[in-house]
Amino acid sequence: MRHLDTANQLNNLALVYKEQGRHEEAEVLFLKALKIKENQLGREHLDLATPLHNLAALYASQAKYEKAEALYHRSLDVVEKHLGPDHLRASSTLRYLGILYGLKGDREKAESYYLRSLEIREAQLGSDHLDTARTVRDLASVYKEQGRYEESEKLYLRALAIREAKLGPDHTETAIAVHGLASLYGNQGKDEEAEKLYLRALKIREAKLGEMHRGTGETLNNLALLYYRQR
Repeated sequence: MRHLDTANQLNNLALVYKEQGRHEEAEVLFLKALKIKENQLGREHLDLATPLHNLAALYASQAKYEKAEALYHRSLDVVEKHLGPDHLRASSTLRYLGILYGLKGDREKAESYYLRSLEIREAQLGSDHLDTARTVRDLASVYKEQGRYEESEKLYLRALAIREAKLGPDHTETAIAVHGLASLYGNQGKDEEAEKLYLRALKIREAKLGEMHRGTGETLNNLALLYYRQR
């Protein structure tokens, strides 16, 4: 029976498959869940926002950016129609659109969506909330890529301060901010500052995630490149 409960179970199983890297199977289930909800509720019901977002995230992870973009925008339209443009769910999708445009290399669009997301989160959650810090760090990364180093540094330091205050100095999310700031300093040729921060991020990631984790490898790779440039 094509019931809404069935759609929810399909969506949940698809999420498991996505995490396991079984992308084709996940896509089939996401599409089935979406079709059931469209048939039962129509194409503009609020309950469609989640499966639309999940399918978009799957496509983004596969570099199917055009498909992902269309679905993220459709999910955003549904949320804004029912909950308004300043709802936190809108902020979340705006952030993911920023990530998507960053992956596509469209930094101006990425910046604009991050700024919209950040405005909502600051208004709804406050300037020192962890979700606010995530968007702050995202925006810092865009500014780094644009060569806007002073603006980027201020945002990286802000994100780091929030995470240290809320999570402590040795949390994995703190390490993400530390790594980002190190990358910024590396781009500017501030090798001593970059090295110290990479070593700090590496220590956290090895302890919390293990030596074989992707995040640990990311920091090791950047540290190795830093040393290679110093030869």
